[in-house]
Amino acid sequence: MKHTKNIYINCPYSEKNECKELGARWDRENRQWYIPAGLDTEPFQKWIDAASIIEKKKIQQELTLK
Repeated sequence: MKHTKNIYINCPYSEKNECKELGARWDRENRQWYIPAGLDTEPFQKWIDAASIIEKKKIQQELTLK
């Protein structure tokens, strides 16, 4: 599913290369990986936590309204 906002994920350091290869970006200020807007979230499911799930639901609602 594509989205219009960045989604922050919890990717452990040991998996950072996999995360990066899938297209995630590192936010230096927040010191956290995120899925950039417009990128499919499906490959990142194992790193999406409860807080991100709430954000994902908001995004799904946003896409449904369009």
